[in-house]
Amino acid sequence: MRNMERYQYRLFNSSTTFQFGPLERLWVLVFVDMLAVGLVIPLLPYYASNLGADAVTYGYLGSIYGISQLIGSPLMGSLSDRYGRVNTLIVSFLASVVSYAMMGMAGSLAMLFLSRIPVGVLKQTMSISYAYVSDVTDSTSRAKYLGFLGVAVGVGFIIGPALGGVLSEVSYTLPALVASAMFVFDSVFAYLFLPDGSTIMLDEEKERESGDEGLEGEIDVEKAKESQSEDEVVLPAQAKARQQWDIRAYLNWVLCVFKDTSVLFLIATSFAATLAFTTYRVTFPMISQVRFDLDARANGFLLSYMGLLSVFVQGSAVGYLTKRFSEGRLVQLASFGLGVSLCACALAFNLPMLAVALIPLVVCNGVLSTCILSTVTKKVPKADLGGVIGLLGSVQSLCSAVSPSLGGLLLKHGGAEGPGLYSGLCLMLIFFCMFARNYSVGSGERELPVFKHHLSDKGEYAPGDWPRKGAEGEVKDC
Repeated sequence: MRNMERYQYRLFNSSTTFQFGPLERLWVLVFVDMLAVGLVIPLLPYYASNLGADAVTYGYLGSIYGISQLIGSPLMGSLSDRYGRVNTLIVSFLASVVSYAMMGMAGSLAMLFLSRIPVGVLKQTMSISYAYVSDVTDSTSRAKYLGFLGVAVGVGFIIGPALGGVLSEVSYTLPALVASAMFVFDSVFAYLFLPDGSTIMLDEEKERESGDEGLEGEIDVEKAKESQSEDEVVLPAQAKARQQWDIRAYLNWVLCVFKDTSVLFLIATSFAATLAFTTYRVTFPMISQVRFDLDARANGFLLSYMGLLSVFVQGSAVGYLTKRFSEGRLVQLASFGLGVSLCACALAFNLPMLAVALIPLVVCNGVLSTCILSTVTKKVPKADLGGVIGLLGSVQSLCSAVSPSLGGLLLKHGGAEGPGLYSGLCLMLIFFCMFARNYSVGSGERELPVFKHHLSDKGEYAPGDWPRKGAEGEVKDC
């Protein structure tokens, strides 16, 4: 990130300085977020079982959350474009405070199901955080900082599940109440210390323009903004501040997104991989309970091990691999590797074998999710970035809505091997079908023609607002 000297601080009045800029502050927020979520994940199956839920009912509980995410993801993504990333982050954190407090006080399955709705609809912290990173970084460093944010997720999932397993020995409700308190901290911290991404970009624009003026005096920022062309994107949040969101404009825009075959391939790959991975992941605590007879504490430590692997992937492996391979090639290889890894995890018959099989599983999933997201951010204008990431989040939320029920059914009728084995085989089949049709995402380095981000006076995207290049280079409407 450029011009971040204003975020450098001295350590105890010494000559040593450290940087605590917007990305570092966002890192803290994401870490506490994932730490709070990690507290609850390993014990949720046991908590639901104590309230009378079986494997299928537990799957329905996960599906309720996924359906809520499906509803909320595009809405919160679009609202973050219009009202700013920080404001929508605060709303997400406050919704989490309410939801996890309800979970901690739940005395019945109905209350437990109800507690998952607010957090599902309004908690879109990761997609908004990714959009924030994209707002304040350029395309050359975006994958690096997205991986940096992924480290926060991994660290949170290292500490959270283990701590949640320990707290569950006191009570299954205690981790949820502690998580609610952590989201209170996130809400206050974001309100007080996280600057809006559009403000950062405006400050950098002022500094660049002031430098260009030299000795000619102070620049009139408002006049400079008026002199820019109508189609130029400067401030994504401000670009849509005056636009009215309506369902027809959004659906028309979604159709334009799907007409870009490279973006459609990325969305389809994300759907297939997320469905396969989440089908195994959401049933993983119950699989380990059934197959290896693990309690909540042992499950927590196993999930912490997966978090440790994720930190390695996001902190080292992603940056190493993206320097040596194109993101498009990594998407293809990681998709196939994820399917093989799922089958390996399903067939592991003891804990050491499972621990080894989890390594390529976490590596492939981390590389795939980061490369898909990074490639998508390079193919859309910043003014619509939140909406596109929200759309990608909706696809993933659709998987989250289907996979818990699917995983519960596979676990009930296919045994402990069912969720991982069937998911891995289906993912490899889908990969071979896509490969046979020669679908690709391109090199990931060039900017494709993109739609104009401005709505018409009627609040709709006109048919010609997404130009496309034909075979001879001519522009075609969507």
